[in-house]
Amino acid sequence: MRQGGFVTDYLLDVARASRKIVLFCLVIAIATGVYSMLVKPRFTSSALLMVPAGTSDGMTSLLAGAAGGALGRLGGNLGNLLHDQPSTPAADLAFQVLTSRVTLEEVIERHDLIPLLKAPNMYEAVKRFSRRVSIYLTPEGFISVTVQGWTAEGAAELAADLIEISSRRMDELVTSLTRKARIEAESTLVVARDSLDAVRLRLEDFMNETGVILPEVQAEQALAVIGEIETLLARARMDYAGLAATMSGSSPYSVSALRQIDLLESLLASRLGQGDSLSAMPGLAETPGLLSGYEQLRLELETRTAVYILLRQEYERLLIDENRESPTLEVLVPPVPHYKRSFPRRKAMVLKNTALALLVALAWMLAVSYMRRVARDEQRSAIMRSVSGEFRRQLFTFRRR
Repeated sequence: MRQGGFVTDYLLDVARASRKIVLFCLVIAIATGVYSMLVKPRFTSSALLMVPAGTSDGMTSLLAGAAGGALGRLGGNLGNLLHDQPSTPAADLAFQVLTSRVTLEEVIERHDLIPLLKAPNMYEAVKRFSRRVSIYLTPEGFISVTVQGWTAEGAAELAADLIEISSRRMDELVTSLTRKARIEAESTLVVARDSLDAVRLRLEDFMNETGVILPEVQAEQALAVIGEIETLLARARMDYAGLAATMSGSSPYSVSALRQIDLLESLLASRLGQGDSLSAMPGLAETPGLLSGYEQLRLELETRTAVYILLRQEYERLLIDENRESPTLEVLVPPVPHYKRSFPRRKAMVLKNTALALLVALAWMLAVSYMRRVARDEQRSAIMRSVSGEFRRQLFTFRRR
């Protein structure tokens, strides 16, 4: 009953003060309407961007190692911007450039926004302008850009300039990354070429010192010569044996046959040993070691040649990428003026403030009704007086002193 009685008292108090409540809400509604008419309006312009597929694919390898350090020069992200997980490193780079402090400062300087933002310095101007910029990166790689301006055309110009400056900075950043990769590839190519030339010189010196030019052909010819010498030696020995049976050892024929045998034996010993200066191939004893050394140098030459060819191809590709001009930001939906104000929304503002004023008035009447009910109850009134007296004694003691 007591709760129902309080509700009844509260409703009666509200009914008695309904004229004042309506007047209060009317004053708030009129004041809100006047404020919405006097306040400077704001207009919004939006655009939808994406990073072209070719640019994204070509930048992935470059951004893997260099984008982190390069972005440090652009500044931090805006704290009030939404950011989902990016789909590609290129889209993430585009988002970072769009939200970078350097980009916003250039937009502010180009349009002289510091007086309009009523900012004492550039730092505060960037903070206030960032509240008027909203950039959202979707997981699919699309970038939504929304900018608030003081006029419809001004908002569209701000959005267009923000995109143009970001695209230029993206192009400069990508070009610098490509140039850096090209310079590194060029220095690596020079080292590979020097290494290849060194191996070629070593191979030439080896060939000049050992006489090994075509090892397979020379070895085959050397074996053929040794076989022929052995055949001639066997024939000479047979001829000498026949002459020794019919002639004396001092006869000219026997002496000539014996000299021929000695010559063939010395030639065979030379071919099987170290060789001589008149032969096109070293002796058979040194042939395995020379062939092994030649094969090692030849294999090293082929390996370094293959490495040089690969580095040369990579260098030419980076050179083409550096000189190729391709857009870094593609505008799918360009920013256009929207003449419907984004702020203030007069009807929504009036309704919201009027509803808030009504809630404040009802809450005030609730407090008034409760205090009146307490005042009518002697026991509660005495408790409230003692509590308020204790508060006054504790909080306002210095007045007595």
